[in-house]
Amino acid sequence: MTPEEKFDQELLWVLDELEYKKLYSKNGESIEFIVESRPIMMRATGEPTIEAQQGALFKLDAWQAVKIIVQRSYHDSYGVSLVYTLKILQPNFDEIYETSCKKRQDKLNAIKRASDFNLNDIPDPQTATKKQLIQKIEEKVLLKNGISKEIKKLKLVEMDSNGGYLYDQKRIEMGRSIYSDIFDILFMFNDQNGFLSYNDIEKELVNRDRDPISLDELRNKRINNGIANLFRFAKIGKGKFKNETKDRRKLIKIIRGKGLQFNNHVI
Repeated sequence: MTPEEKFDQELLWVLDELEYKKLYSKNGESIEFIVESRPIMMRATGEPTIEAQQGALFKLDAWQAVKIIVQRSYHDSYGVSLVYTLKILQPNFDEIYETSCKKRQDKLNAIKRASDFNLNDIPDPQTATKKQLIQKIEEKVLLKNGISKEIKKLKLVEMDSNGGYLYDQKRIEMGRSIYSDIFDILFMFNDQNGFLSYNDIEKELVNRDRDPISLDELRNKRINNGIANLFRFAKIGKGKFKNETKDRRKLIKIIRGKGLQFNNHVI
């Protein structure tokens, strides 16, 4: 499963939960979405990680499909519950949910069509990996429909299934810090041109319990210093995480007085 497919699956899980709550609420009424961290409890089958659920929720907020009003956390002896009070925004929510459901149905239809094939050459399910089985079935479905196998277009920076980040498919080690928050915010909320303003970054930092800064000059300096420290301390393997793309541009460019430009190109 590619990072894009993993994201689609986790996004749809969150959308299903929100749709269920929406059906029981009055029009325009706010609803609560709860993310629970309970180390001693088993997670339900297919339930995304805490980071993935939060990431999908923040993405929906950025797409204006929901509006997060309040974020609260409750701690007890079993762990922590993160409670997001939000409103469903139409028509974006229904449009995104419909698109995600169609992707799921298309995948189910593809698996169903695969049963028409002679599956003798598919690897033994007892010994083959899930990835090998899915790849083989997908190849047969594409061949039946006269479609050549499509190569997935990955970007230079991708999010993995655990909410971490990959640079050219190599893990970025950055720990939890203000610069990792800035990087995460930039990845999740940049616009179609890769830009995100200082003001929007500041809002998300405050949402993540970072102290607010009212003066623009100090706010911008904190964010710029965060990016500098990101490439000073983050690592890929034994080497540094460098601020450059494959075509020798800056991966993250500071647009003076405005914000950050994320040059995350297709590889």
